[in-house]
Amino acid sequence: MLPWLLPAGGLGWDMDLRTVALEGSLVSLQPLILPAMMVAGSAPAQIVVTGAQAAASPPVGRGVFWTGFAVALAWLVVATALGAGADDYTLSALVAALIALLAVTALVGFLLWRGDRRTPPEPAHYPEVWGGWLYPLAVAMVAVTALTIPVTIVRALAAMLGLDSLAGVLDTGVNLFLDNNPGVLGRGLLGLVVLVAAVRFAGRSRMVEAVALGGFAVLVLLDAVGLVPGLQFLHDRSTAAMGLLASVVALVAAAVSAVRRRFGRDRAAGVLTVLLLAVLYPHRDLISDPLSTVLASTGAVVLVFGLAWRVFTEAEVTNEGSPRYPRSTRVLLLLANALFATTGVAFVALSRGLGTNADPTVWAELGDATLGDPLYVAGLVAGLWLVLQSGSGRDGA
Repeated sequence: MLPWLLPAGGLGWDMDLRTVALEGSLVSLQPLILPAMMVAGSAPAQIVVTGAQAAASPPVGRGVFWTGFAVALAWLVVATALGAGADDYTLSALVAALIALLAVTALVGFLLWRGDRRTPPEPAHYPEVWGGWLYPLAVAMVAVTALTIPVTIVRALAAMLGLDSLAGVLDTGVNLFLDNNPGVLGRGLLGLVVLVAAVRFAGRSRMVEAVALGGFAVLVLLDAVGLVPGLQFLHDRSTAAMGLLASVVALVAAAVSAVRRRFGRDRAAGVLTVLLLAVLYPHRDLISDPLSTVLASTGAVVLVFGLAWRVFTEAEVTNEGSPRYPRSTRVLLLLANALFATTGVAFVALSRGLGTNADPTVWAELGDATLGDPLYVAGLVAGLWLVLQSGSGRDGA
């Protein structure tokens, strides 16, 4: 807050430089702000996925089920018809979505074999467990941007000291680093690490974490593979296309099961879960925060909602401690992270700073894609597994 202690006239040029100085301070604090921004951006996704799975899981009468089924199916048909020809339903988007679903399904099958299970945990188990992994994954993804900070500082010092050759070399290195999609490549490397962790969790019968982390690993690895010439279409993947394809498979499997008189409660819950996820997830911002959507508010309002949701409903990392990472430290770190993030959002909202270097909304969108989509895909695959399973029983979570 030191910039606000400066006189309003700045350095005597009749200009108020405090806002510029404060923006620079917030930019320098972004490695502390961005993890909370990413986690806040994934809040609408978690709300919708949790709601869809909660609505489909409880046992209900046939009348209630068929009413919900008819509404969800009609919504899916209308939404698909209205969106025909849009970017979400192009051929490349459908192919990329199909590849993602097949890759996640194949990995889940391998994890089940590794954990000696027949079926994955029910979709309702994933949101709570996934919440405990959001901050660690967000910090790991933001770490790539933190690598440029010491280089930038050294470059500025070199320019001040007249070391033009060193400053030029550092400029070239930073530009080369930034021009080669370091974020996507960094997330790809993180995906490899997370994939190994998912396999290990499966071997320890921690299947909920294994499936959720496996979905994350597959999606970020596909994004990295999409940088290869000729495979750029993998970046056209859309959640709407994945929901449509999963719904078609679920409906066909449900019809076959009904003809064979094997359409029991598990399959009914599975097909309804897939349909609800497919129709609700594309509208997650409206469903999670209808007020800001109706009032056409900026993304900062949605971020404030996401931050409040995370602070009030999730802090699993603070529920336990260790000698090297005590509980008090975890609580202080969580609160400090939320404070920095709220300050950054407030500055952007009050200064109308959308699109500036201090604007964190882009990272919120990244958090929605990288932390929200894996939960969505895990729910789709788990729901499909319930519909496609050969038996009528279920393994526990």
